[in-house]
Amino acid sequence: MRFGAPARHGDVDLADVPPRVIDPTDPADRRRVVTDHFARRGRLLVGLAMRLGMGPDEATDVVQEAHLRLWRELCAGASIDNPDAWMTRVVYRLAMSEHRLRRRLRALVERLTTPIRHGADPAAALEVMALWQAVDR
Repeated sequence: MRFGAPARHGDVDLADVPPRVIDPTDPADRRRVVTDHFARRGRLLVGLAMRLGMGPDEATDVVQEAHLRLWRELCAGASIDNPDAWMTRVVYRLAMSEHRLRRRLRALVERLTTPIRHGADPAAALEVMALWQAVDR
């Protein structure tokens, strides 16, 4: 299909078919929305997460978490007009949160594994001890 071409299914122009209204109080509608979205867009969202630097397992976990969040939002009665855009945003934000977490952990490990020289600044030694106490909590 060309980009920008109207979507067609058989002899029906899908642009003429009104979208089905989702009843957030109906569990069957919620289940249908989440399972349909996972079937249609799950692999694309995993690909997006992988392009954002995640491994295959991490990307799959992020997409599953995003679908769980979609389910929770629908159960809470939220009206999501465009599930594709909503899910893309959630996957992006989850992937970026993972990046920030990894960056902070790398910096912490680097600081904690740097050896303290005997004549080093006592304030640095106190800072390392404070970091270890924070980790132990």
